[in-house]
Amino acid sequence: MRSIIAIPAYNPDIHLLRLVNDMRTMFDPVLVVVNDGSASASDEIFDKLRRSERCTVLDHEENMGKGAAIKTAASYILKKHPDSGFVMTDADYQHMPADIQSVSNSLEENPQSLILGVRDFSQSNVPFKSRWGNRITSVAFKLKTGVSCKDTQTGLRGIPSGFIKDCLSLPGNRFEYEICMLIKAAKTLDIIQIPIKTVYEDNNRASNFNAVTDSYKIYKCMIAQKF
Repeated sequence: MRSIIAIPAYNPDIHLLRLVNDMRTMFDPVLVVVNDGSASASDEIFDKLRRSERCTVLDHEENMGKGAAIKTAASYILKKHPDSGFVMTDADYQHMPADIQSVSNSLEENPQSLILGVRDFSQSNVPFKSRWGNRITSVAFKLKTGVSCKDTQTGLRGIPSGFIKDCLSLPGNRFEYEICMLIKAAKTLDIIQIPIKTVYEDNNRASNFNAVTDSYKIYKCMIAQKF
């Protein structure tokens, strides 16, 4: 079965096209890309994707957040591929095609589990705020759920088909959505963690994550969500 890859994208650049081309060279997946209200500067990127094979581009008229984009992709996949899980990854080439394929393969082998591609935050190239932000969130997640998670903020995840409806009902439309997903999964699924390459380009300047407002929403969601 051909892998299904979902990519939420907000103001992507040439990295997204390079990621798509490299994935196709390696394992030729079906792609669902969500344009989350990007500025016109990214129009050429999305136009090229629309013209490519096995790639569907879904559009938000305005920026709604990463969580909302994941839900849009999940809803489409549930409708068009009701028996398939999918792999979600970021648009900035922070996750390597080989690692994306590894997560996809693991999902196929473990169709009832949530698969996480986890980074090594002890490496010297990891920005300070990313290293300590993840450590603090991982501790809070363990206290909340009793489950150890090495990388609570990873954007590389394999979503089993039976979990997609749960994903659509979760709260949160921005980065806090991802922690809500993990908390829900900790209650209902096995979580398999696969080591992946740790990539941060230019101190992660391309990230849309706001250290103050998004962190606040993440911890607010963790406190509010029942376990």
